[in-house]
Amino acid sequence: MTRYVKQHDKHNCGPILIANILKWAGNQYSYRAKKPDLCQKCGTHRTGKLIFGVGQSRVKEVLEYESRNVEKKIKVHGLGSPTLALIDKALKKNDAAAISFYYEHPKYPQHAIGHYFLCVGQTPQFYRTVNLRGEGEGVALISRGKMSRWLRDYPKWNYLWAIQKL
Repeated sequence: MTRYVKQHDKHNCGPILIANILKWAGNQYSYRAKKPDLCQKCGTHRTGKLIFGVGQSRVKEVLEYESRNVEKKIKVHGLGSPTLALIDKALKKNDAAAISFYYEHPKYPQHAIGHYFLCVGQTPQFYRTVNLRGEGEGVALISRGKMSRWLRDYPKWNYLWAIQKL
């Protein structure tokens, strides 16, 4: 069974998504060893109370770059706004589904807050996810109903990539 990377801060979900995708593909990938370089490539950091994450296009770019340097390759397919049907389609093909979502900060609507997580499997009622909420969570299940509500309640700037093992 794959040992996925857990997120222990509020700004490195993008680099952790990249590491977990490469681990899901079957690569030996040390996030601890790669973290400084990976975070620098993604541009994630914290300055005082401000947290700087990484945008969707940059995540894809860094993921494709990092995947060139591992044994087991992947291909990234951008699918647009995530829906349960698109997530199901990717998972039924034994792909993983990388999902980003952003929402407005309740106190500071001009600042978007986002998160990246990975879906690696499903049952009829649940999705098996990696780093669903961050904060030290590894693999977790989320019901189809709750996933549907998340996609509905956080509609801005959501994006889905199907990750294919080559």
